Amino acid sequence: MNKHIIVKDEYRTNPLSLKPGGHHITVTYSDGFSHTYYKVKYPTAFIKKINESNKRGKPIISIVVDGKRMHL
Repeated sequence: MNKHIIVKDEYRTNPLSLKPGGHHITVTYSDGFSHTYYKVKYPTAFIKKINESNKRGKPIISIVVDGKRMHL
């Protein structure tokens, strides 16, 4: 089973994420799954939203923006 998911455009909810450019963000959860999102235009707002909604229901243990680990 692949625990790393690259989130496809059809699952993105912000229309800006369909336009080229931006940042890539990888979110890793305590169960070992990670999701990578490309074309994120506003990383700070994206991270805030992903922390608030957390649809996986598992604690987030790591967020990496453009290869740089962020403090939680």
